[in-house]
Amino acid sequence: MTLPLLPLLVAASLAAADDPAFDAPHLTPVSWRVAPGEAVGAVLPPDAADDVEWLFFRAAGRQENRDAATPDADGAVSFVAPATDCCLIGLDRRPRVVTMDPAAFVRFQLRRGIAGRAPDSFPRTETIRVRLVESMKLLVRVAPEDVSPVPSATAQSKTGQAVELRPLADPTTVPIGSVLPVKVYGAFDPAGAIVVARQLESGARARSTADGDGVARVTLSEGGPWSVTTVDARALRGDEEADVEVRWASLTFHAVDAEETATPPSNASGEGER
Repeated sequence: MTLPLLPLLVAASLAAADDPAFDAPHLTPVSWRVAPGEAVGAVLPPDAADDVEWLFFRAAGRQENRDAATPDADGAVSFVAPATDCCLIGLDRRPRVVTMDPAAFVRFQLRRGIAGRAPDSFPRTETIRVRLVESMKLLVRVAPEDVSPVPSATAQSKTGQAVELRPLADPTTVPIGSVLPVKVYGAFDPAGAIVVARQLESGARARSTADGDGVARVTLSEGGPWSVTTVDARALRGDEEADVEVRWASLTFHAVDAEETATPPSNASGEGER
């Protein structure tokens, strides 16, 4: 079947499991902490610069929106942080459709954490067209070296991305062993959404199912870099472009280390969006 050529649709054939679309995408910081007035940098996932729907930087009451990305030689985009805060970097990729054979689709489900959700509802055809809707967040601390981190309303603010994991406490300041509540937006069914937190260095994991309000609670068992993700998938009926839609969100941050002074989380909501 030939896919229509649409401005916001990219068709690609996935022949190998190492295709970037198989990976669990998240933003990677150039540095987890910078001083006020320095550049906050974020490395985009492979090929993401080609299909930016919305890229933004939010910190200290200021937000810069971009509808395109111009990465440097290291694949990073940057923003000058104006003052002490937690800088929130967000990326929405344009929805795109990738085509897979059944074996590739099984590998994709395993890599993205979809396997076992609703396998009987997915199509059993020679070619499966999968629409990917992906949103990512990254938190980077902006503070002088001699200043202990304090809770930031920016870190907890709602962004209005297509799919969103919103922490209800600043994850860069909650003490080790604390439970981090995270609210899911934009999934097909936020209530019951599965949220997985993974420590990017040790591989430690925490898994939680969102309650009726779409809030999941994961325990940060150690300091260091974490990526929290949620994924939802649904078979489509009557859609001319795709057979399955996958909605993905990630939240990446550096939890307070044991030697740092952790301050109890703030209740400030920091509501705001595009």
